[in-house]
Formats: sequence, C-alpha cells, structure tokens
Amino acid sequence: MIVMLLSAVDMSAARKRTRSVSSVKQEQKANAQAIKKTSQQLDENAKATSRTLNALNTLGAEIRQQNDSIASINHQIDSIDSAMKHINDSIVTLDGKLVALRDSYARSVTRIKNSQQGSMDKLAFIFSAESFTQAYRRFRYLGEFSKWRKRRNDEIKEVQARLEKQRDELTRLQGVKSGMLTRMNVARNDLEKKQNETSALVAKLKKEGASLKK
Repeated sequence: MIVMLLSAVDMSAARKRTRSVSSVKQEQKANAQAIKKTSQQLDENAKATSRTLNALNTLGAEIRQQNDSIASINHQIDSIDSAMKHINDSIVTLDGKLVALRDSYARSVTRIKNSQQGSMDKLAFIFSAESFTQAYRRFRYLGEFSKWRKRRNDEIKEVQARLEKQRDELTRLQGVKSGMLTRMNVARNDLEKKQNETSALVAKLKKEGASLKK
C-alpha cells in the first residue's frame, strides 16, 4: 500500500511539473508574440511620427511663406490706404472747385441778365442801345459772354468727370483692399488650423509611442 501510494504521489507530481512547463512555454510564446506585435506597432508609430513631423515642418515652411505674403499684402494695403487718402483729398479739392465754378457761373449769369435791364431777348438788349457804338459793344459783349459761358460749362463738366473718375477709383481700391484682407485672413486661419491639427497628431503619436515602449 505504501509503495502504491508513493507511486501515485510521484505520478501526480510529474503531471503537475508537465503542466507547469507547458504553461510556461505557452506564456513565453504568447509574450514573444505580444512583444513582436508591440515592436511592429512601435515601428509603425515611429514611421507615422516621422511622416507627421515632416508634414509639420512643411507646414511651418508654408506658414513662413504665407507670413511673407501677408506682410506683402499689408504693404500693398498701406499703399492702397495712401492712394485712397490722396484720392479723398483730391475729391474734396474738386468738390470745392466745382462749387466755386458753379457759384461764379451763377453770379456771371445774374450780372449779364441785370445788365440787360430786364430784357428777355438778346436782340432787344442790343437794339435798345443809345448808339451804334454801344450796340456793337453789347453785341461783342454778348458774344464774349457766350464763349466764356461755354468754356465755363466745359470746365465744370471736366471737373465733374474727374470727380466721378476719382470716386470710381476710390470704390475700386476699397474693393481690392477688402478682397486682399479676406484672402489674407482665410489663408492665415487655414494654415493655423492645419498647424494645430498636425501638432496635436504629433503629440498623440509620441504619447502612443511612449506607451508602447513602456
């Protein structure tokens, strides 16, 4: 009985040792597979991090170029602002000149009408002269006044045309400036958004890499 009991104990212990060795081998195999998988993930993480860092560097170069473009646009905007100020000053000057021309014209017309002593007809004004010499002078006067009035009308029209042209140019420059500012802000916001997204991705990849190494 004693021999049989000892034999049974030895067999049980042998089976336990066999199971323990098999279990250890399985664990080692599983660990080796897990390590291999983690190593592969580390390699992929390193490659992805490298690619993302390269993309971030490229974005940095684009941002620097964009900043140069923005500086150039700002310089152009300053030039446009200066041109707009010059045009505004010119408009004020032309407006003043136009008012002065119209006032002068109105006073001259009033003066000639008064000199006609209320007559509504040029011929009546001429033939109401007391002498032929006076009639001739009135005729010459009316002719000169007619030429002067035409010149003054032409001058007023020219000033009006210049004024309209300056206002059109001012409107055009305001549109150009608005378009530049819009494009500048859109480009800046787009690049900043890409930079923030890429920086966040780099941080995420580095954190994953540290976790995989651990």
